[in-house]
Amino acid sequence: MKSRVENIEDEVVILRRAVATSISKGPGETHVKLKVPEPKNFEGSRSAKELENFLWDMEQYFKAAHVQSTEQVTITSTYLAGDAKLWGRTHVDDDVNDGRPKIETWESLKKELKDQFLPNCA
Repeated sequence: MKSRVENIEDEVVILRRAVATSISKGPGETHVKLKVPEPKNFEGSRSAKELENFLWDMEQYFKAAHVQSTEQVTITSTYLAGDAKLWGRTHVDDDVNDGRPKIETWESLKKELKDQFLPNCA
């Protein structure tokens, strides 16, 4: 009887841990909380490998963190550093001042980043 009680106590501990690390979405549906690793900053190097990896990392981050499409441009801008950040800041100002449409979609931001930072031969 004592070993049965110990087994039940062990199961209760395991179940408590499982409940503590999950969120119930509805009957029978559970979602485990995971810490999504953040992408590395893009410094603005003119390396196809660096830029393509950055763009891929951002897309994986959007999926894993369930980032809405309306927030992808803003979130990506927080991962721009160095020359890329300077480009981003001046590009936004220039767009407004020059009457160009604002970059509001992930696809248009990807195109602009590639146009600016991919080597001409890439």
